[in-house]
Amino acid sequence: MKRIYLPEVYYQKSGVMLSELVLQEGRQIDMFAYSPSGNKSGRLMDTVDRINGKYRRSTIHLASEGVDSTWSMRRSFKSPNYTGDWSELPVVR
Repeated sequence: MKRIYLPEVYYQKSGVMLSELVLQEGRQIDMFAYSPSGNKSGRLMDTVDRINGKYRRSTIHLASEGVDSTWSMRRSFKSPNYTGDWSELPVVR
């Protein structure tokens, strides 16, 4: 620390917490995520994206997305997204 300390620089204490560290053999097996031969989840999602791109959106979807698509969020009281969408920037004249 004496070699890298600079008196004119302000430092902030921080830390990193590592939790749930287990051996590879001790991991809970997940049908979609764990595969000894490669990234099964990434390949699965790529395949779903390709099928949905070829046919139409939501041709294939995960069960966790649900099957009832009649509900949709009301957008009438949505906050403006000035910082994320160019079309929502206010126009000044």
